Amino acid sequence: MSRTDTFQGLGYKKLVLDISTSTRTVLAEESGATFTLSRAAGSTLTLPAAATGLNYKFVVGVVLTGGIGYVIPSNPASKFFGPHNDAAGVAGGNAAGETTFTFVNDAALVGDFMETVSDGTNWYIFASARTAASITCA
Repeated sequence: MSRTDTFQGLGYKKLVLDISTSTRTVLAEESGATFTLSRAAGSTLTLPAAATGLNYKFVVGVVLTGGIGYVIPSNPASKFFGPHNDAAGVAGGNAAGETTFTFVNDAALVGDFMETVSDGTNWYIFASARTAASITCA
């Protein structure tokens, strides 16, 4: 994993983390960060326990060529809720109480993303992908 800090606007600092390992636990203190998913074989990134205001963005940085895809499980006590759409703006699905979000191997493309924010109990997502069936929630 590498860390890149970039400045945007006047004095605003955005944390960007490159994920190139097979597993990673996302930390509460990394709230607000963007994670670039750059391991072609995929990764599992586990979210921390839900807490009010925690928020993250995950962006596919390389085409998946094998492995598990990019899997983002929530803490078992928390659930995902919210839409994920394909490139045509067509609803690809709606997370309605699932505990795992996945960018699918051989389907997700560079630039596909998922944003999530917690209310202290659950995670609310908005995700977009350029191909059909490249995002699943289970």
